[in-house]
Amino acid sequence: MAMSVMAVGSIRSTHRFTEGLIAAVDRAAGPDRPVLVTTRALVPRLAWPTFDHQRWLLSRPTDLAALVGRFDAAGITRFTFVAKGDADVALLPPSMTREASTTYGGWQILVLRTS
Repeated sequence: MAMSVMAVGSIRSTHRFTEGLIAAVDRAAGPDRPVLVTTRALVPRLAWPTFDHQRWLLSRPTDLAALVGRFDAAGITRFTFVAKGDADVALLPPSMTREASTTYGGWQILVLRTS
């Protein structure tokens, strides 16, 4: 019985954290089908409740600068970057202007402008 209670508690905690993270990303990104970029494949999968009004792009960390470099040509001047820790943030081009940033449980949510 104790193991079952612990398992349900763990699942509940995970679901609450996931809901909080996705809500924080959604608030930061804003309306109007924002572009969201991450290097973690799990994040867009967890965002299924908000997926219909967002545009997610998944990048390898090594390809991140090249992806962001193509945004101007595509007409994208603002995007939200979701990263776990600081390592991937350091891979962004230094020309990015940070409009806003927040953290949620070790995740960084950065709203960036390309030009």
